[in-house]
Amino acid sequence: CCAHPEIAERHDDPWPDAYCPSNPETYELLFDVMDEVIAAFRPRILHIGHDELLSVRVCPQCRKRSGAELFADDVRRIHGFLSERGIRTMMWADKLIKVGRFSGVGRREKDPGNGNWWVLPPTHQALDRIPRDVILCDWYWSIAPWGLREFAKRGFEVCFGNFSPTQFPDWARKARHPNVMGAEISSWCEVSPGA
Repeated sequence: CCAHPEIAERHDDPWPDAYCPSNPETYELLFDVMDEVIAAFRPRILHIGHDELLSVRVCPQCRKRSGAELFADDVRRIHGFLSERGIRTMMWADKLIKVGRFSGVGRREKDPGNGNWWVLPPTHQALDRIPRDVILCDWYWSIAPWGLREFAKRGFEVCFGNFSPTQFPDWARKARHPNVMGAEISSWCEVSPGA
């Protein structure tokens, strides 16, 4: 949102990290960008992120709704846009479970930049409100090994994220689970020339 602060959830944030799901301009811009990506890559699946969400229910319109409702409605709206184009939706699953500091549990945080307190509402209840054909990327497999069971019970397909074959307990058995599509290996590295 740095290039488009008008759609930011937090207007006082110098580095806005989240768009406002109550602002119609958000989806005009988002879907325009997605159309460009779709035209260039012609994907069968598009990953929509939705993990490091830290600003929820800040603006006056969003404060009227629960965090789970906002989160689920946003995912459903993007899912509908992609489905109309024959593309499956994939997303990170951590905001859909209730474990650890950065998952879908509610918490209160102090902004180190301005010293203001903000509350991140729980979003884990959104799990039962999103379409079942969304592929969930579960990178909490080491923190919440029961995640696969919960996702599969609801009919979701799972792709394990941030996979590490030497650290994944019981990978051979879990890989055979009918709801597991596979795993992806994440890489955080510099991509500039000469790096």
